[in-house]
Formats: sequence, C-alpha cells, structure tokens
Amino acid sequence: MPQFTVRLYSLLIVAGVSGWASGGAQAQSAKEVMLHSFGGPGDGSYPGSALINASGTLYGVTIEGPAKPNDGTLFSLTPDGSEAVSNKFTGSNGSGPQGSLLDVNGAFLGTTVGGGTYSDGTVYKRLTNGRIKILHSFAGSPSDGNGPTSALVEVNGVFYGTTSSGGEYNGGTVFSITASGSETILHSFGNATDGSNPYGDGLVYFGGALYGTTDSGGTAGEGAVFSMTLGGTETLLHSFGVSVADGVAPDGTLIAYKGTLYGTTVAGGAFNNYGIVYKITPSGVETVIHSFGQGEDGENPNGALLNVGGTFYGTTQSGGQNKGGAVYKISPSGNEKVLYSFLGGRTDGYDPEAGLVQLGGSLYGTTYFGGTYLSGTAFSITP
Repeated sequence: MPQFTVRLYSLLIVAGVSGWASGGAQAQSAKEVMLHSFGGPGDGSYPGSALINASGTLYGVTIEGPAKPNDGTLFSLTPDGSEAVSNKFTGSNGSGPQGSLLDVNGAFLGTTVGGGTYSDGTVYKRLTNGRIKILHSFAGSPSDGNGPTSALVEVNGVFYGTTSSGGEYNGGTVFSITASGSETILHSFGNATDGSNPYGDGLVYFGGALYGTTDSGGTAGEGAVFSMTLGGTETLLHSFGVSVADGVAPDGTLIAYKGTLYGTTVAGGAFNNYGIVYKITPSGVETVIHSFGQGEDGENPNGALLNVGGTFYGTTQSGGQNKGGAVYKISPSGNEKVLYSFLGGRTDGYDPEAGLVQLGGSLYGTTYFGGTYLSGTAFSITP
C-alpha cells in the first residue's frame, strides 16, 4: 500500500499498544525469541522488509539510520542475535531502503525509496568489499520510475523490479536493469483500467513470465494481479474488490506452488476488512482461501508467504491475542492457524510488516515497532 497509508496505520497501532503488559500467560503454539532490538546507539531503526539468508548469516535493512544523515542501514544478524551495521545510507548513496536484499554471488543488490542523483530512489549494489555502489538513480515521471520499494528478481543475469510511482502515467513501473546499471522501463502503470502503484510488491518469475501485484488500480481501483513477458507485454489477470468478499490492496510478492500463485491482501475479505490469503492461476482465476479477522486470528497481512515443505508461513501487522500482529501457518487449501501472537511494548516486537525466512529449523523475521527502544526487533520462531 502507499507509504503514507502504511505509516498512518502503524501509528494507530503504536497508540493502541503502548500500555501493553510485559508478559502474562499466552497460549502460544510456537516458541518465539526476540533476538535483537533496533534503535540503540549506532544502530538502525524500523526494519520494514524481510531478512535474507546468505551462507548462514541473516542480512536486512532498516529505513532509518542511527544519526544524521538518517537515511537507513544495511545490517547483518547471526542466528543467535549478534547484530552489526555494515553500511549507512546518506542520501547520496540512497535513502530509505525498503526492499529486501538479493544475494548475487556474495554481493547484495537492493533498492532505496529515495536518495540518489535526483532524490527519486536508487538501485544499489553492496560489493563484496563492503562498499555501496549506485547502479541507477531514478529520475521520476514521465521517462523513469520513482520510489522503488521492493526486492529485485534475477532472470538470466538481468534484474527486474518495480517502482511505486513514476512512469508515463505516474502510476509506477516495471523496469529491468543489467549488472552494469543499464536500466529500461518495460511498462508504465496507471493507464485506464490497468493496475497502479506496485508499492512493496515485488515480482516472481514463473513459467517463463513475470507476475506481480499493484496496490491500487484495476477495474474497481482496489489493486490487481498482472503478468508480463520479459519484453514488457503486460496482461491484467485479476482486479481486486469487484466482489464483496474479495481482498483489497495486495501487498507482498507472490509465491508459486504446484502451478498456482499464492499471495495476500492487507485489507478486504469476509470479516471486517482484515485481509485475505488467495490463490490465482496463471490465467487469472482467483480464489480466496482464507479471510482474516475471526476471533484471535491475525489481521492485515502485509508480507509475502514462505513455503516450507508445502506449508505456507506468514505474518500479520495486527490481530492475534494482543492485537499487535501474529505469525501464522496456512495450507494451500486454506487451513490456517496462528502460531504466535506478539506481546507488544518493550519486551516484544509488534507490527511485523515483512515476510519470514527459513534458517535451519527456525523461521526469522522482523517487527517494525517494539523492543527495548520501540524501534523494531528481529525474532526467531520455532514452529
């Protein structure tokens, strides 16, 4: 969803959980360990994207840095919780990294929503020697994208991504970029009934095509699923919000499983507008498999699903026993169960906005708020 909407929603969560108790008996189905609290001296704050596993070490980014210029960090995290900031963003080398990293032979590729030559965002490469190199500075509408917020995907040595705005109609773009930094706009969103504003929505390569989602646009203006050839021919597959029980505002990259794509929407669904998990065929037949919001279920899923042996795992920004978010599992047929409800406050994280990553027998993730400094946490979950 658009950046201002996510932040406003998160601020409402802060107001609701600041007085939470720091413990109490919880009927949790999985063991959670808070590994690190962000926001301490010299540390970054507000991790809003999924971690990646690179040779047994976890890597991620925070939107804010430790001091002015306060433009974000790139950090490493060991499975036992030892964290170190390896890079600080300063504006000239990008500002506000929001997309997950992509490991390319030990170097990391990523995007920043702002900064760079024109202050419209960047694609950067964190070299194996630790230095940040800008591959492309976005220039904005009408000739270029603006504000990339999602991870890149590699196909045959070329990288593909989205920008949340910019392009010919200022509704965002799909772009390709080579390892040397040559960037091409493949598609501009926002024309007529096309999708618009792929905020936080990355691409997945499946069956010879790219698939992705947009936060808004489509027939009902509530978001869409699209496919695209590598050459840039786009097809709108599904418009959200046309039916009452359908989802609204898809967020998080799709995953492919046994010939079908699965994803989440942050709102909509059958129960009080708390979001859904859906499946969609490559031809565009969409089915809601779970609507969030009943009882102590999670609410408002914002990150991508993770497939572990045919079971999907994900997070919700709110809901659960304490209304601070949850980790859940769900089968491809829609059998869902909350594994852990975040406690909130300084003893635990809350508002997990990103998906999970597997390392060994545990899952690892981040929360945007909570922890010792109320600036987010990294955690592990053992189902």
